[in-house]
Amino acid sequence: MLGGIQSKELALLVWLVATFAIGTVVYSPLNGLALSVPTTWGLWALLMLRERE
Repeated sequence: MLGGIQSKELALLVWLVATFAIGTVVYSPLNGLALSVPTTWGLWALLMLRERE
């Protein structure tokens, strides 16, 4: 644990920031947001589904 953050939460945070940064640099801030939020939600859903099994 890193200051109370588990590896799953840290991975999601890194994914959110990285996809937003890449989307902003390549496209625009609005497109960076449009890329990062749905993909982060999808990754979170997959991690939760995997945890349930």
